[in-house]
Amino acid sequence: MYWLVGLAFILVSIAADAKQIIVAAVPAAIAVVMLADVAVMRAMSRLTRRRIKLGISLVAAGVFFAVVASYPPLLHASRGSELSGGASGKVDAARTIVDAMNSRPETFLTGLGSGNTVGKLATLTKGSGLKADSPVGALHLAESPVTAKIIAQDKSNYILASSSAFAGLSSLLGIFGDVGILGLTAYFMSWYGILRPGIRRGGAARTIIVAAIVSVLILGYINVWLEEPNFMLPLAAFLAAVAARTPAHGRSGTVGRVV
Repeated sequence: MYWLVGLAFILVSIAADAKQIIVAAVPAAIAVVMLADVAVMRAMSRLTRRRIKLGISLVAAGVFFAVVASYPPLLHASRGSELSGGASGKVDAARTIVDAMNSRPETFLTGLGSGNTVGKLATLTKGSGLKADSPVGALHLAESPVTAKIIAQDKSNYILASSSAFAGLSSLLGIFGDVGILGLTAYFMSWYGILRPGIRRGGAARTIIVAAIVSVLILGYINVWLEEPNFMLPLAAFLAAVAARTPAHGRSGTVGRVV
C-alpha cells in the first residue's frame, strides 16, 4: 500500500510539471532502494540484491538527468560560472540574514520576527510581489528591509530571477531567520515527535520516513515548500499514519509497540 501511495505522489508531480519535486524525489528514491527490505528479494544472494538495487539507482539517476535536460534553468545553471551564480542566491540570502542578526545578537536565538526574512510569510507582504487583488493585502503587512534587500538581489541577477530554485526564498533559511535557532530546533523536534514511532520500529516505515525526510529537506532548502499547506498537510498526515501504523515487527521479530 505504501508503494502505491508513493507512486501516486510521483505521478502527480510529473503530471503537475513540478520539476523541483521530481528532482528532490531522485535522492529519496535512491534512499528507498538502499534501505528497502523487499520480501521477494530475501531469497536472493547478497550480490544479486546489490546488483538490482544498483540498477534501480541508475534508473533514478537517469530520471534526474532527464529532468535537468528538459528544464532550461537547471540545464543552463549546470554550465560552469552559471552554477556558482545560481548557488549564490541562497548564500547571499543567508549572509544578509546573519548580517542583520549581528546588530542584535539575541536574534540568533529568537529570530528577526515572523515574515521578516525569506519564508512564505515574507512573500505575503506588500512590496515582495504580492498581487494587488490578493485578500492578504487587506492586512497591510509591511515588507521588512531584510526581505526587500534579498528580493532586490534576486532581481538584479538574471540567473537568480530565472528560477525559484536559485532565488533567496527558502523555508529552512526563513525558519532560522524568522524564529532563530530555538524556533528551528523546536520545529525539528516536533517532526521527530511525530515520526519517532516509525523510526524506532524500523522496516518499511523507517524506509519511507527517511526517504521523505531527504526529499523534504531538499525542497525546504530550494524554496518555501515547508510552508505550503497543500503540500505539507497531506505529507504530514501520510507520514503520521505510516509512523503510527500497527502491528509492526522489529529486527528481533517481536511485535513492535508505538510509544
